Amino acid sequence: MNDCLTPSFYKGKFCGFRWATLTDLDSYNTSEYRAWKYGKSLKDYVASVEKKYTTSIAAHSMGNVVAGSALYRGMSINRYFAMEAAIPGGCYNDAVNNYSTFQTAEQTSPTPDTVPDLGYRLFLGTAQNGAQKIVNFYNTQDYALATGAYPVLGNVSWEQNQIDYKPNSFTTKTYAYDKGPPNAPYAIGQRCFLRGIFSFTQRAVLDIHESMSFVARPRSKAIGAEPNSSSVFSDSVNLGTEDGFDGRASDHSGQFNRDIQQLNKFYQDIYKELE
Repeated sequence: MNDCLTPSFYKGKFCGFRWATLTDLDSYNTSEYRAWKYGKSLKDYVASVEKKYTTSIAAHSMGNVVAGSALYRGMSINRYFAMEAAIPGGCYNDAVNNYSTFQTAEQTSPTPDTVPDLGYRLFLGTAQNGAQKIVNFYNTQDYALATGAYPVLGNVSWEQNQIDYKPNSFTTKTYAYDKGPPNAPYAIGQRCFLRGIFSFTQRAVLDIHESMSFVARPRSKAIGAEPNSSSVFSDSVNLGTEDGFDGRASDHSGQFNRDIQQLNKFYQDIYKELE
């Protein structure tokens, strides 16, 4: 749904787009799957906005999966602000698909990589053409995307999720990437499966949204923690060095959690990019 406000001193409209995300620690990949699907709703809503307005979107964290999906589906906007984006940079630009931590994980737990094999690499390579200007607000020390540690549980960041839960395993079922027997390998695009743990039942995973969410490991950092973000989008703002965000958990949403007095520089950066 959307909530629109039209203050008397502002001639445009401000709308919030809500989607059915989940908040449990073990539901991250399910939320990502939902986000890919909700891109259609965002695209349809933006298309319904009166054409007398220019349209800018600011997406936060996994909301950038929704925005990326909408762009992929043909959404056309003027500006897109990706804030602490929880989506692989390598979806957009191949230059960052060389993150050694994920390459190491691939040695013991291989997952699909390319789009034909239902992986992330360059899945959104042309989607950015749907926005006239894209700005990445990133923080290399972002708690939720890169550095986060929690008592007993250890690292709970987006990065650790890609290592530990790709492919994803549930109580009674598990996702798998299986190339098949050497003498009769499975065809590209038909190597992802959902299998019952206590039975011999299985089905092929043929939906790339499902594969990326539950099977595929990216080969890049999240855009919102990517130090080479200028190679992904044409403009970027370092929330750490420019706006004072750091590695505390609350700063993954610092623009919402911090006192307004602490955010003057952040809002100046937003205003500058709107000009």
